Amino acid sequence: MSSEAYAAGIIDGEGAIGIGHKSGSNSYHLLVQVSMKMPTQVPKWLFDNFGGHYGEYAQSKNAWGEGTIAKWSIHGSEAQEFIGLIVPHLLDKLDKAKMAIVFPIASSSHKGIAETDMQQHIYEEMRKLQSKIGKGEHNGKTKLG
Repeated sequence: MSSEAYAAGIIDGEGAIGIGHKSGSNSYHLLVQVSMKMPTQVPKWLFDNFGGHYGEYAQSKNAWGEGTIAKWSIHGSEAQEFIGLIVPHLLDKLDKAKMAIVFPIASSSHKGIAETDMQQHIYEEMRKLQSKIGKGEHNGKTKLG
């Protein structure tokens, strides 16, 4: 199995592909992340093989217990490049990945109205898709038109 196929399985099962938005602004950012309770080597493996950011954090006691969380994340154009590598192997998060690939990446100082509008549109479509998934209504197809 290739590293890309393994990573896709991790993202499909334990990861998140999303677009962050700072409330009250026109700032949007693409991210992919995986958080897992220790002991695990998976987030560190993602960092070693695909770059991004890695950290371990103490988790206070909650419904899942307490302990240490390992977190890997990758943002912006690096996230897009990563998604491009794994997209042929994704199943459950394929629609989100397709949206992420067309998400315009631009620095805030070079972003025009068209990019902001497209970012907002994709952000809203991804939220709708997540809502359908949460309700069990997702049929595997997304309209980006």
